[in-house]
Amino acid sequence: MAGTWTPLTNQPPFPASTMLPSQTAPSSLRNPEENAGLRLSPDQHGSYIHGAWSPQSSMANTRLYYASAVLDDGRVFVAGGEYSDAGGDTTGRTFQPGTRPVVTSSTPAGWNNIGDAPCTVLPDGRLLLGSIFDQRTAIYDPATNAWTAGPNKDDPSSEETWTLLPDETVLSAECSSIPKPKNMLPLPISG
Repeated sequence: MAGTWTPLTNQPPFPASTMLPSQTAPSSLRNPEENAGLRLSPDQHGSYIHGAWSPQSSMANTRLYYASAVLDDGRVFVAGGEYSDAGGDTTGRTFQPGTRPVVTSSTPAGWNNIGDAPCTVLPDGRLLLGSIFDQRTAIYDPATNAWTAGPNKDDPSSEETWTLLPDETVLSAECSSIPKPKNMLPLPISG
């Protein structure tokens, strides 16, 4: 698939960090140095290239390198932060773009730190979160606001990015214990 990049006419006023697209609201961009964010809205012709930035709700804490995802209902999920004014913040938060974050459950059972752990939304709308210190994963259910234990990986998840594949497995580019013969492993999410 060929494509090109086109710079925005109106650049954001801070270095880009995490950008989260949403089906229910324009894209949002977080400032890694502050707990504030901006929303990119299209111009009157529907062009984001000529769009405008407007203030968005603040997160409860500053975060840089953290788990984030857009849930099926349009809410944004954030947790952790390798660099945060809350330390290795373990609190997960969800919020509707444009509103203040609300605390979800405090942390997966037995987890003391989330840090820069990866996450991905599963086909059924739940969210899979990896542990940065060991092989555990946890699953957050937005419908019940509860965490359950997920399947174990063969290594910690620190510094990883996860991608949901069409066959409903999660692709993990492992960042610890390398090199090893197979460092790209699908993580089973059922059973």
